Amino acid sequence: MSSFIFYKQLSDFTRKYYFLNKNETKHDLVNYPIELSRILSEFGELLLRHDGVAIKVYGENTPLTFLINAFGVKGFEALLEQNSIHFVLWTPLVTFNVDENKGIMPLQSGYLNSKVHCDPEASIEAGLNLLNQNINTKKKRKLINKILKVYRLPDEKTAGESARFGHEGYKSNIFSDLGLPNNKDIMELNIDERNKLCSFASESMEVSVLSALKYSSIDDYNILSINKNIIDRIHKAKQISQYEDKIFELENIPNFHELIRRKLIKIEDIPELRAKDSSVKFRSWIDDLTYHTDIEELAKEYISSITENKSFFDSKHVKIIKSLGIVALSFTIGNSIDGLTGAVIGGAIGGTLGKISEPAIDLGLNLLDSVYLDGLVKGWTPKHYFNKVIKPIIK
Repeated sequence: MSSFIFYKQLSDFTRKYYFLNKNETKHDLVNYPIELSRILSEFGELLLRHDGVAIKVYGENTPLTFLINAFGVKGFEALLEQNSIHFVLWTPLVTFNVDENKGIMPLQSGYLNSKVHCDPEASIEAGLNLLNQNINTKKKRKLINKILKVYRLPDEKTAGESARFGHEGYKSNIFSDLGLPNNKDIMELNIDERNKLCSFASESMEVSVLSALKYSSIDDYNILSINKNIIDRIHKAKQISQYEDKIFELENIPNFHELIRRKLIKIEDIPELRAKDSSVKFRSWIDDLTYHTDIEELAKEYISSITENKSFFDSKHVKIIKSLGIVALSFTIGNSIDGLTGAVIGGAIGGTLGKISEPAIDLGLNLLDSVYLDGLVKGWTPKHYFNKVIKPIIK
């Protein structure tokens, strides 16, 4: 199954720093480097862990500006081609009455209809206008067309349905355990209670959008305690993170957060890294693992996944090759796997092969392993991901 994660923190970060209020500038500029490092690390980690990231956009696509500045145009386009980026243009909203007007339902719903808030192309244009680099008109048009394909819009009915959920939920007393019991008429709620009710309705709206678009989330939602099935689906992203960190620990390797923080993985290298065949297979494997394996059984499952595919180099073929010499390795290239032993023996009978010292032969075996037999003989296992992708980075 696909593992796409909804991420709103990038929108919050970019809107804060790209549209700084004059009164906040001094304080925020001090915190900016720390916040920038955190958001880069967090976003890069999500890209490496999951099939893709669905980024919340409110009006001007400021996350787009951030991504192009971070990855470059070429790197950002690579992410688009991998279908690893979605933009969710956030148009629905739920609000509450701030005035003490008795006899009025506390919540209202709406749909943003200004062009930059509801038109994907206007949103993209506004984001590109904030770039610190110029893109020529032809290139810009092509880029806009590519980005338009990954825009998603929530259903217009979501806001109204969420406001009704808030009203009916209160009347049914389902928010009692969340600190909002039904002990007064809904129209008598004070401003703090209306605010809390609005937060539950807004959470409901966000969860509805995520569910409709089949996204996971790393965020906590109070209302999810009401429905366990929704909890399991929305919080799939957290489960993947926990499982992956545990396997990195088993391999005695720092997790993605640490690798990025230490700059062993550079942000600009992430598009190429996540596109590697072994990376794609590992994401699929661990996503599937979360459906049928408890984390307590994770170590056993990981070891089992490695030992199930018996290595070619533990078989009788290796013993024959080692005894005949490194020339035999060259001789086998191009022959079918089934005919490998026969080809080696045939060469030996011809008297062309000589005994070579074990270290040299082992070197030849390692070379053959990486160049020829990695996928054909041994079959892919999660261990390949660490040996071929992660370990070369930290070396």
